[in-house]
Amino acid sequence: MPKASRRKKLFKSFPKYSQVGWTLLHPIAFSKKYFFYDKSKRDICQIIAEKDDMYAGDKNNYFGVGESALKNVLISLDLANKKKVTSILDFPSGYGRVMRYLRDEFPEAGITACELEKDAVDFCVETFGAKALYSDKNLDNLEVDDKFDLIWVGSLFTHLDKHQWPPFFDFFYEHLAENGVLIFTTHGRRVIKRMVEKIYDYGIPKEKIPTVIDNYKKTGFGYASYPHTDDYGISISTPAWAFAELEKYKDFRIVLFSEHAWDNHQDVIACKKEQLR
Repeated sequence: MPKASRRKKLFKSFPKYSQVGWTLLHPIAFSKKYFFYDKSKRDICQIIAEKDDMYAGDKNNYFGVGESALKNVLISLDLANKKKVTSILDFPSGYGRVMRYLRDEFPEAGITACELEKDAVDFCVETFGAKALYSDKNLDNLEVDDKFDLIWVGSLFTHLDKHQWPPFFDFFYEHLAENGVLIFTTHGRRVIKRMVEKIYDYGIPKEKIPTVIDNYKKTGFGYASYPHTDDYGISISTPAWAFAELEKYKDFRIVLFSEHAWDNHQDVIACKKEQLR
């Protein structure tokens, strides 16, 4: 079945869901039941870079995360009524855990890989035919003339303190094409629950966890840096806090929010750039 037809059939049997601005069901559960996703028809690149620290020896997990991202992308595009994607920004791209799925789904689209690690960008260029965009901690140093139909931002804001979010939203807003779709992930209630129950500390010092939890409960946002750094760590945010950031952009229309929808872990938010009527 052609890829466009697979996307078109997603809501064919359930038209009342096709125009809602919020997913009524968890996207991954939704896709398992209604989404025509045939793995046998996929031609996913199996090459994994030796330096890819997202790969810990479990191929099922590694490729499952990429597949989960694509399912969220396709559902978001349907909810946004975005029919055609010709240009994609994967930021941060890493070594292409998600990009390999984007390349398979959108074989004719131009894909840009943006990442601080130069070797990761070079791998995406060589392996997936991506365009290189070497990132910088100061986004003003990035020279980008392109506008993108789709911007995928997997696990970036999950590592940033609140003062670091606005420059990235400004950047994505500027470089998102009219009627383009921005999809990004956050840490939400599932992550805070794991911290409260002491299931996982996410690599931050244990003595900082109570402060993260307290700030999250009081303000909707909690953050702590990893050891030996002060600008990169773990953030947790409520939907209300994230939406308040998006409200600063009058042309962003939220088309999807779903808790722990990416790999049953991170929350997914998608918004479309269009003039609100």
